[in-house]
Amino acid sequence: MMAKKAGMDMEELRREILQKMQGVLTETQAEKLKSTLDIVLYRYRIESKTEEVSVYDDSNTGKIKQFIATKRLEGLSEGTLEQYYRSINNLVTSLGKNISDITTDDIRYYLSMYQEQRKVAKVTINNMRRYLSSFFGWCADEDMIEKNPMRRIKAIKQQKTIKEPFTDVELEKIRQAAGNVRNRAIVEFLYSTGCRVSEVVDIDLDKIDFSRNSVIVTGKGKKQREVYVTNKAMYWLKLYLSSRKDNNTALFTGKGNMRLCKAGIESILRNIGIKAGVSKVHPHRFRRTIATDLINKGMPVQEVQQLLGHNNLNTTMIYCTVSRNNVQAAHRKYAA
Repeated sequence: MMAKKAGMDMEELRREILQKMQGVLTETQAEKLKSTLDIVLYRYRIESKTEEVSVYDDSNTGKIKQFIATKRLEGLSEGTLEQYYRSINNLVTSLGKNISDITTDDIRYYLSMYQEQRKVAKVTINNMRRYLSSFFGWCADEDMIEKNPMRRIKAIKQQKTIKEPFTDVELEKIRQAAGNVRNRAIVEFLYSTGCRVSEVVDIDLDKIDFSRNSVIVTGKGKKQREVYVTNKAMYWLKLYLSSRKDNNTALFTGKGNMRLCKAGIESILRNIGIKAGVSKVHPHRFRRTIATDLINKGMPVQEVQQLLGHNNLNTTMIYCTVSRNNVQAAHRKYAA
């Protein structure tokens, strides 16, 4: 077996294969392909265009790949796995040491220099610390290293900032700037269901119950849940689906009638935002907006938690910006 291009990473090869098969395989077949690739590619690494793929040894790369394969089995998304891989590989490459020789001081120095040179936010460094902590903890559990160098590196204190949802006016501007029925359907669907963009791109048409205005989505950890579509969103969704001439099983399609990917939806929304004159138009902000709106209209936070697919109630509360008017009214009601 030969690599397609010089220096191609095994993760890149795996992602390219899965991307090429999007819209061709059913959800079940796609999951089977992922499992098969995990098993077959586990024993190989790609050196260059002119070299054969060989069984890899107990190198730094091998350990990182084994860790990523373990996290994949836990049900983490490909986007999350890529962040894990990038953070760990950048550290190891930068230090130029064997993983078993990396010390706490090495990691502290690396994180400090990374923040200083790249001027990144504390939340970015905290995320890197979390990925590295998971990796070195796994290495220690697998007896690949004697001591976990991340054990004494604590989370960085950071100021919590409130990420604002869309206002009613901004949401209406976005609707008016959608431009076509597919884009309008995407906007209404994201706001109505509160789905993550990764969940939306994986939805097949057979997961939609048009009689109940509901959809079965697969969230983090491969956990399925039911989300609901408003009458307005269903109107635009049906209008869009009736305009399609392809046989793709995907809910939303793009160029060449291929399944619309995460980057595709993000690009569509970014362009709509520019046209509408609304800043920071991205999929996750719709999720934050519907959560806030539901809370402000009196929906119990536990039910919002279930709708969003959160394991922890505290995570749900981070998404919600409670109206000051509601807080004031509640204060008058209960404190009087």
